[in-house]
Amino acid sequence: MLRTRLTYANVVATLALFVALGGTSVAASNLISGSKIKKNSIPGDRLKKHALTSTQVNVAKLGTVPAATHAAAADTAGHASIADTAGSATHATTADTTGHASDADALGGLSPAAFTRTERFQVGSADPRSTSAQTLLDYPDMGLRIETDGAADFDTSVVMHNTGTATLSLVGDFGAGNVFAGQKATINEGNTGLESQSDETLFLVQTLPSGRDEVLVDCHFPAAGNQTGIFTFCTGIRADR
Repeated sequence: MLRTRLTYANVVATLALFVALGGTSVAASNLISGSKIKKNSIPGDRLKKHALTSTQVNVAKLGTVPAATHAAAADTAGHASIADTAGSATHATTADTTGHASDADALGGLSPAAFTRTERFQVGSADPRSTSAQTLLDYPDMGLRIETDGAADFDTSVVMHNTGTATLSLVGDFGAGNVFAGQKATINEGNTGLESQSDETLFLVQTLPSGRDEVLVDCHFPAAGNQTGIFTFCTGIRADR
């Protein structure tokens, strides 16, 4: 028959057994909650790598790293540069198109080849009874101007005015004559014509000494005694050879 005997060793062994069996529950019940951890007290090197993910971190609240800022600025600058270049190209194209449109409108849709330059062909008319000289034809680079005589009387004449510095040669039925710089010559119907018709005078003006730049002038006058305001009418055809 065993006798029950309480000894120090039995007590210690019994306590050890209870601690061993109940240790897990004791440890689990004594875990520290997050509310008991002081803010800003855990250093970064205490965290396990990859322990924090987007679940724990609000990515939207993270700042932009310096390199990303520079990249964004460079990207924006690139777009701005492209946009500015595109804008300039658009403006240039618009301006060029506008210029062509204005030219086409001014020419009435015709090509430039359909027109004679003003220094080649001119037409003019004026009242032969005006008291001031009126210009009929004018070739300033050649120094040639055809005018009325500035007299109030009705006549059938025009004035050749040398406005340049070179000598001009006047050629007609009578032969040739020179009109020097600053001088004038009055040309009457019939007396200097090149096969002129009635109420017309036709003559040729050339530059000297070469005579290679010339204008054929053809003027028609109102019928004698006409007082209804019909003007003297002249045309000039220039050939610069």
